[in-house]
Amino acid sequence: VFWPGIADNLVVDGLTLKPGTDAYDSWLEAPIPIYLSFYMFNWTNPEDIRNPNIKPNFVEMGPYTFLEKHKKENYTFYDNATVAYYERRTWFFYPERSNGTLDDMVTAAHAITATVADEMRNQRKIVKKIINFMLNYEGGKLFVTKPVGEWIFEGYQDNITDFLNLFNTSMIDIPYKRFGWLADRNESLTYDGLFTIHTGTDDISNLGRLTHWNGKPETGFYKKPCGVVNGTTGDLFPPKMNVNDEITIFATDACRFMNLSPRGTFENHGLTATKWVGTEETLDSGENYPNQACFCDETRFDECPKTGVVECKACRDKAPIYSSFPHFYLADQSYIDAVSGMKPEKEKHEFFLAVEPTTGVPVQVH
Repeated sequence: VFWPGIADNLVVDGLTLKPGTDAYDSWLEAPIPIYLSFYMFNWTNPEDIRNPNIKPNFVEMGPYTFLEKHKKENYTFYDNATVAYYERRTWFFYPERSNGTLDDMVTAAHAITATVADEMRNQRKIVKKIINFMLNYEGGKLFVTKPVGEWIFEGYQDNITDFLNLFNTSMIDIPYKRFGWLADRNESLTYDGLFTIHTGTDDISNLGRLTHWNGKPETGFYKKPCGVVNGTTGDLFPPKMNVNDEITIFATDACRFMNLSPRGTFENHGLTATKWVGTEETLDSGENYPNQACFCDETRFDECPKTGVVECKACRDKAPIYSSFPHFYLADQSYIDAVSGMKPEKEKHEFFLAVEPTTGVPVQVH
């Protein structure tokens, strides 16, 4: 009669986040290899951008796979059963798992020009003329072709960036010297921010739950409840999970939490895990799901993206950056129709997180 309870207590104790437990050791540094694959979309007809009769055409390239290392650093445990820490993530290109090299050339929209244009939308006409002249003088383009390596981690130097930084005005804030989607992130200690999570030592059901990000309980980018720091970072969950409940993950790239719904199971090396997937609601901003409306600024609701696409502008240095599932999977049909080359497929593009619910151990992210 007593053995099941004792066994449960031993399992729970081993999963709490405290020195000496297996959970603590694997939390500090991931014990198994993690791979991150990038797929690039090459814009094949940028010269036709001003022709309304020709859709932009994109061809998928990749994957470009990296071995990813995680290490928690500068961590501090507190008496209220929480721990604050930074996470250093390091990526190494893994050619054996890649289809292509980091020297492959990719053409995409000129992000810096787009950022400046977006910033100038609501400025006075004279200011727009001055900035337009500056961009043209410095060779401002609507597209740019660079190697994959520069697009991802290395970043590329751009004359427009240098020129705008010399311009020294609060109207145009370009906070980087090199542009890359993940420039300055590789090996950075602080890029993802300071996390504070529950250790589970007082209540195992709280294990891994975020309480603060960068020292604050709210992100500052959305009004409540959307602006609340919520969920987990995706690498730590409590044991005995209810497989009928949603789970919430916090995505630092979008400065927001996202809800995933349970959808069946996933088999991995003989282990059965529950799949929590991204649904139509996950990336909706109130168009179809009113509870998501706080992710959109109510003062400019008409400018918010349609369902399936989320704006990351506020937390990505004001650049007009948007996120969606691959190939606009589950997004409004208008996005797919606006370009050619998108082929959304559930089997390929569904986002899911598979977790073994008894122990709360993640086994797969797709």
